[in-house]
Amino acid sequence: MVLQLLNDTLPLYDWICKRSLSFASKCFTSEANLVRYVACCGVFHGHMSSTLGRNVQHCCTCYSVFLYENNCSAIDRVCKNRYTQDDYARALFVMELIMLKLDILHISDEFFSVQDNGTVINFVCSF
Repeated sequence: MVLQLLNDTLPLYDWICKRSLSFASKCFTSEANLVRYVACCGVFHGHMSSTLGRNVQHCCTCYSVFLYENNCSAIDRVCKNRYTQDDYARALFVMELIMLKLDILHISDEFFSVQDNGTVINFVCSF
């Protein structure tokens, strides 16, 4: 979770769901009649027997979004709301530790080594 906050990216599972809904939306608005027909049949008539229908149903339920709304921003919003103040504090702490490791920041403590820094980073990121 710290890595996603530092890089401002979505977790992999959320990214896959976002891509899946984006693909389904593009299929529904496609100019090709065949693509629109197959997508509509898969979602509205095939429901859970269709791979596309299952993916759309799962993603819409998981993120509480509707198929025709702007799903990408809704998924981003849901993911950002999952983070707590502790998550942001942990990410800032890890960023400071990385800056110490890269000699961007300096501390005057002679008892804190680079190995200790790596150990602390691993410990903080494991939660």
